[in-house]
Amino acid sequence: MRRIRQRHKSSCGPTCLAMVLGISYNKALEITHPNHIKGKSYSTTFEDIEKVLKLNKVNYIVKHPNKLPKYKKEKAIIYIARKRVLTKGPYVGMLAGHWIVWNPENQEYLDSCNKKHNNYYKSAFKRGTRTVFVIKG
Repeated sequence: MRRIRQRHKSSCGPTCLAMVLGISYNKALEITHPNHIKGKSYSTTFEDIEKVLKLNKVNYIVKHPNKLPKYKKEKAIIYIARKRVLTKGPYVGMLAGHWIVWNPENQEYLDSCNKKHNNYYKSAFKRGTRTVFVIKG
């Protein structure tokens, strides 16, 4: 799996899908946000991630672990929420957060935004909402 950088401030979700599914960044944006209006946010919900995984017939399970997961063979899309609640835009009331990917090939976290040390993710994961889409097979 190769790391892909997000090109929009709020497109970490589609970028993670591109990495996991092995598709282009633009294709991931298209299928995650088919009715996107230019200049608007690419913020991605849990439902958006699920919809794209189902559309691509990906076998997955959803987990809510207490610590940042590492899997031997499975890829994973991990959501780390911050305590801050969004106050503007279409996602008012939702927790602000960030999607990252677990790459089992190199046993590393792939961040579409920039490279952060694993300790950053561990501390952020402890503080925030923890949802993991584990890709099976």
